[in-house]
Amino acid sequence: MKIKDNPMLERTIIGSELPKRSDDEYIRIEQFKKYEYTHCATYEFARRNDYVEHILNLLYELFAYYEQIILPLLTKYEKAIITDDILESKTDVENIYKDFFIGLLNHYDKKCFVVDFENLTFENIKDKVSYLVHTLAKELYDKYYIIYQYTTEDGNNKFCDIYNLSEYLERDKTLREYIETKYGNEMYLKKDNKLNYDANKYFTIFQDVDIDKNGFSFSTIYPNFNTALRDFTDTKIALNLSLPKDEIVDYIEKIKNDYDSKNSIIKTPIQILEENLEEDVSYENIDKSVKWADNLFIYDYYRICNLNPDKREYKIIQEIQLELTKFHGLKVKKDLDEIKNRKDTKYKQISWDDYIKDNSETNETNIYFEKDEKPYLSTKAIANKYKIIKNYIEGDNPKYKTLIDKVLSK
Repeated sequence: MKIKDNPMLERTIIGSELPKRSDDEYIRIEQFKKYEYTHCATYEFARRNDYVEHILNLLYELFAYYEQIILPLLTKYEKAIITDDILESKTDVENIYKDFFIGLLNHYDKKCFVVDFENLTFENIKDKVSYLVHTLAKELYDKYYIIYQYTTEDGNNKFCDIYNLSEYLERDKTLREYIETKYGNEMYLKKDNKLNYDANKYFTIFQDVDIDKNGFSFSTIYPNFNTALRDFTDTKIALNLSLPKDEIVDYIEKIKNDYDSKNSIIKTPIQILEENLEEDVSYENIDKSVKWADNLFIYDYYRICNLNPDKREYKIIQEIQLELTKFHGLKVKKDLDEIKNRKDTKYKQISWDDYIKDNSETNETNIYFEKDEKPYLSTKAIANKYKIIKNYIEGDNPKYKTLIDKVLSK
């Protein structure tokens, strides 16, 4: 099965080739819009988590085997067109399937599901695979905030019988219930009402006006995020969009400031249900001033290099420093005639290409920056950034979750 159009569905999230800072992946991160920045950055952290990657790889192999090996034979079996020779070897085929699934589960350390496949048959294989897929997708959604989706090469949904694509895509349960109640009711459809449902690249809006009451019976604006990440926009704030923008912004800031405070009157569902929980003191908002494209590049480079135990850390950092400097440029000391006054800076920024023109003897495989040259980042800064981003990405309860949800701990 060939996966396309969604980086979350690649079998290997981080490949074996060393990345370059100029790769499209990091350029795309730089281009995140301000309103979607935290949401999209969180997605980038999430997809690099080892636990997420293992589940995605398991699902990839599971769907590929199901499509290429199981589904063709299962289709014949369900249509009662199994040939005699296949029927005679039915038990052998079932054992092959069983061995595959048990081996796959053991490989990805999901041994808790092994017992479910020990009595696998043609009759129950679809139910067992469906249960496994939905359970893994639920773990991605509940624990790691990822919405699992897939796309086959021909765009057909060949797996609708084992996985419901829309299960975790519901934007608003209240909206669905409203539509089912109002627009599924013939009596309501005879009433005078005006509906406005539209979208642009930033948000989607659903508005319904009851003409008799001369007002909204439903009006909600939903943000549009182009990532397969769980949406935590479940709080509605009453706004009058006719007011001046600065008044609305000030009102939103007051609400946000209260929410971020220790004694906020705004509660999360967990806080309301379990008042004995305390807020995780490690909660931090993402620092928008940090170049997260650089940080993710640093993390990816480290991660791939760490697969080679013979490469020393100082060498990894030097390589990263060079790659970042090639992309961003470096600072070199100005000539005396370039310094205009006492307050003028002593260094000027130049591109890597311009630097190479003036230093044609430079050996990029063993570069050493001179005293009068400043690379884009120092080796110490690179090491510190790697430590910071590791905390956001790695572990069973990664810190990236605190960026979009007020995570609590006992």
